[in-house]
Amino acid sequence: MISYVSLNAIEKLSMNKVDMIPQDLAQKIIHMYEVDMLTLQQIEDRTGIKWWTINSLLEKNNIKKISLSERAKIKREKDFDLIYKLHFVEEMSVKDIYKKYKFSPPYVRQVLKDKGLKPINRGKFLSQKNVDKSK
Repeated sequence: MISYVSLNAIEKLSMNKVDMIPQDLAQKIIHMYEVDMLTLQQIEDRTGIKWWTINSLLEKNNIKKISLSERAKIKREKDFDLIYKLHFVEEMSVKDIYKKYKFSPPYVRQVLKDKGLKPINRGKFLSQKNVDKSK
């Protein structure tokens, strides 16, 4: 006996998971990857779509893969202007930047180091050497 299957069900069987992702969602995923610099796992966590399906979507759309080290460098580049403004213009300490903006102190130092800069020590204490010189 032959059972009849709807055309929609046959189309779904012949499509892979990437083809089932709506175009607007596919564009959002690509944006998350390229602009927001999210990893495949972070995108999976936000969308519920498995990372390997996201990977296939990126391949299908000829999106260049970004290594973790490249991704980190791009993120630091994007964050530089804000960190520079906070630290050098608004005179926030590295610790205060962490408290308010959640950029870790090692991350802030690396962002500045990438541009040949060092953070200013905004600590409240002078070293004993500096105290002796001021007398």
